Amino acid sequence: QLRLFAATGSPAAYRRFEADLDAPLGDRDAREALDADEPDFERARAGLLRGGNHVDDVDGMAWLYHAFSGSPLMRDAVVAWRQGDELIAELRATGHEVQARLQRPQRLGDGEPAQLEARLDDLDARLITQEKRFSESLGIASRKTLHALEAAVAALALLMGAVVVTSASRTLRRSEKNRRQL
Repeated sequence: QLRLFAATGSPAAYRRFEADLDAPLGDRDAREALDADEPDFERARAGLLRGGNHVDDVDGMAWLYHAFSGSPLMRDAVVAWRQGDELIAELRATGHEVQARLQRPQRLGDGEPAQLEARLDDLDARLITQEKRFSESLGIASRKTLHALEAAVAALALLMGAVVVTSASRTLRRSEKNRRQL
């Protein structure tokens, strides 16, 4: 939308550009609310909803982020998220800059459209890299969590099995002992 705005000066394209940034800006606001010394869960909830997350998920998402964002399992995803937020801010600033340039009487000068295209290509590539890093980090964390839960369930099943076998063995011994006494 920003490219379209730069090429056409269409106010509708600029409004769509700003609207497209609303979700990541909401998620950023949520992260910042949770990163504060005194976390603001209501602000985080509003930000996550603005980010397009389902209403039934936002409270759990806020709690998980607050509880585990500093853990080694989530550290890389949080770093990628922060860096992505910085790139979104850079993209938004570029949009404001293009808007200001288009409002000048002389419009874009020679070479400026090509420079803008190169800048947007660079921002786009860096945003895609951060998005992939974030997704991959969450995938790794999810798989590690799943494996840990599977191991815990297996260990619990083995423990329960051992308790049942031990209890059954004791019951059989008592029963055998009682049978002999009769």
